[in-house]
Amino acid sequence: MGTELLLGDVVDTNSCQIAKILNSLGVDLFRKISVGDNFLRIKNALKEALLRADIVIISGGLGPTEDDLTREAVSKALGKKLSVREDVFKRVKERLKHRNVPEKVILKQSLVPSSAEIIQNPVGTAPGIVIEEKGKIIILLPGVPRELKAMLPEVEKYLEKKVKSSSVIKSRILKAWGLTESQVNEKIAPLMAQENPTVALLAKEGEVHIRITAKFPPSEVEEKIKSVESIIREKIGDYIFGKDEDTLEKVVGNLLIE
Repeated sequence: MGTELLLGDVVDTNSCQIAKILNSLGVDLFRKISVGDNFLRIKNALKEALLRADIVIISGGLGPTEDDLTREAVSKALGKKLSVREDVFKRVKERLKHRNVPEKVILKQSLVPSSAEIIQNPVGTAPGIVIEEKGKIIILLPGVPRELKAMLPEVEKYLEKKVKSSSVIKSRILKAWGLTESQVNEKIAPLMAQENPTVALLAKEGEVHIRITAKFPPSEVEEKIKSVESIIREKIGDYIFGKDEDTLEKVVGNLLIE
């Protein structure tokens, strides 16, 4: 959430962090959107998201300024009363006691929708907010990356109790050099038509990355990925130089050392 994302002033790294948590829990992530600091658009975006998703996670817009509108828009969309939580007020006030901060700033960051739960923010002032409504889960988190990252372990613990999935989602990326994307596609086209594991291509400068993604129980997922990887390696051959965090420079350097 934030106009700065739409203007290109800030790169959204929060979605990546959230996606990793959801993958580890076996939660399928099908869509993410960016919305500017506009009350009506935030409210409508949440309503639309709740029509197609069971879990909606929003980052940003929980700060103390006039354009931080997430609490207000979410409360309006859900028909929730927004009021100051005394325990949150005390905690925010304590954290800001050495700063000359107007009380209205503390009050704004202490607003919580009725019946919501709080996720403590260990490195900042704005707490996370969890709302359960008609079988749906809405989680609000700060947009500051270091604050969000510090709160994600608690989000993961909460979702572990709520998500009924026996599977995890894992990916592996094979990296090829010396072939074009279309040439790789021609060699492994039948694999790219299957559903689980899925296979997708991403063209990089001078390279083609082949992503294998599988959703299975933890005891099976690695073997499922390996079986597809073996077929791809057989079809692509020595054009594959590495996987995941490998770089062409690193692989070549290691070969020269050997």
